Amino acid sequence: MKNGRISAILKDVLIDVIDHRGRTPKKLGGDFSDEGVPVISAKNIKNGGLDFSEGIRYVSPEMYERWMSKKLRKGDVLLTSEAPLGQAILLTNEWEYCLGQRLYGLRVDSTQLDSRFFYFLLISELVQRELQARATGTTAKGIKQSALLGVHIEFPPLPEQRAIAHILQTIQEAKSARQRELALERERKAALMDHLFSYGTKGEPRKQTEIGEIPESWELVELDKVCSKIVDCPHSTPKFLESGVLCARNFNIRSGLYVKEPASYTSEAEYLERIKRLIPREDDVLFSREAPIGEACLIPPDTRLSLGQRMMLLRVNPLVLDGYFLVQGFYATPLRTKMLSLGRGVTAKHLNVGDVKRLEVPIPPLNEQQEISEVLQTCDTKIAALEGEIARLDELFHAMLDELMTGKRSAVSLIDAELPN
Repeated sequence: MKNGRISAILKDVLIDVIDHRGRTPKKLGGDFSDEGVPVISAKNIKNGGLDFSEGIRYVSPEMYERWMSKKLRKGDVLLTSEAPLGQAILLTNEWEYCLGQRLYGLRVDSTQLDSRFFYFLLISELVQRELQARATGTTAKGIKQSALLGVHIEFPPLPEQRAIAHILQTIQEAKSARQRELALERERKAALMDHLFSYGTKGEPRKQTEIGEIPESWELVELDKVCSKIVDCPHSTPKFLESGVLCARNFNIRSGLYVKEPASYTSEAEYLERIKRLIPREDDVLFSREAPIGEACLIPPDTRLSLGQRMMLLRVNPLVLDGYFLVQGFYATPLRTKMLSLGRGVTAKHLNVGDVKRLEVPIPPLNEQQEISEVLQTCDTKIAALEGEIARLDELFHAMLDELMTGKRSAVSLIDAELPN
């Protein structure tokens, strides 16, 4: 024991390791089924929770009994052994799960370790570094059970463990609450956008068009008629550098906003070559014509940009079209559906410059465009505030995780407080 902290290896604190990483239904004389007991694999472990967005597989109750001679319990920690290595979740319920590919089920000795604390310990930088150091393999690094059991850990007595787990869980719960608010606000904006682009703000009758019903006073107008310039970038990949002129690429546009990270840079000479057709400026519209089609945003203030591959630049005529309104229109369901249907190609759908110029967009009078923009910008402001809170809570969590797990910060003051079990 050093500074009141206990030193051990994982083998000393685990009472069970459930390891069925090579087991499959076929090896047990059966197959997956359409319903039954869910099978968890490494791909389902994401961001500290279970994620079945990529699909879920099941086995029958009979197959489950053959597969899981050792059953998972509430309080067990699941740890991915590879692809990726080191992702973890804490099981907080008694549901039946079948432990599938690339996963360990770890059960701690409750006289030594609190299971919530153990989960946070596993995702701390100290343990994650040792997991990576003990991993083997080239294409996909993984950790063998023998190497896993030798991982070194340090931990305080149980009362302080519970206090640490309480602090970290409280921050995580606050972050999760903000993430739920953010998801709801994004849904609200999407619903508002679809409504406004279908009904407008005047309560007027609607008419049928190629993209569905729009207000009677609105017109479908080809982009080329409401933009003073629509240009493509050179059809080549710029030479990227570690610094220089910022280069806009398709992954820098997310949900109608320009996001700098991950940042790409190119040389001054390359920049001058790539902006010969049009120099990007504030409030021009960046548009991705491929991989994916139709991502768009306004160029932010004080941002000098070179155009990356697959990017287009649209300069609206401000007398007839509001740039922010156009960006939002690209994400509204009626126009987006039409735009995606125009995509060419097999492996990667794309739009040609001519397709974009001829794309018909719904255009109301300018004052109504600005009204709609104001409503949607209110949503953007709330979304940005929530994203900022989430980022700060995430930063706080990782700072506290590091300080509490290394002993730089103590949780002793919370030991006498009433903490949940």
